[in-house]
Amino acid sequence: MKIKWKLGDVCHAEEQIIAHGCNMQGVMGAGVAKKIRAIFPEAYSDYRKSYLNDNLSLGKVIFTPVYKQDFSEAYEIIIANCITQRYYGRVENRQYVDYKAIQTCIRTIDEFCAANDIDSVAMPMIGCSHGGGDWNIISQIIESESYEFEPVVYKIGW
Repeated sequence: MKIKWKLGDVCHAEEQIIAHGCNMQGVMGAGVAKKIRAIFPEAYSDYRKSYLNDNLSLGKVIFTPVYKQDFSEAYEIIIANCITQRYYGRVENRQYVDYKAIQTCIRTIDEFCAANDIDSVAMPMIGCSHGGGDWNIISQIIESESYEFEPVVYKIGW
């Protein structure tokens, strides 16, 4: 499906699933992953357990139901920790994200959405910032692998 764009913070998304990229190092210490860790500690806990059990691999998705509080209402959403890169770094022009891992993660999310009647998934420009990936390639992967859900990409400040 074609990507829908929204202005705002993906951590405050309206969609039932928030998907984001993680590395295999067990920390979630930068970017969107760091915000997810702070706002939804249960998602970090599940990710960390997988890390400690040596159960993180490229393309794996860890689905964690969490409660989100908006004003006076609390409701369940799902955080999808997508293992899209082995390592991380801040070396300019270095690619850490693995495109095949993104493809596998999006396929897994698509199957999850089909099985759970979910029609849209929020995400940042996954794999681009700290992952060093090319959005032109990543957006094509997302659009070509999302049959059951509409991908909604959040971007802060255009």
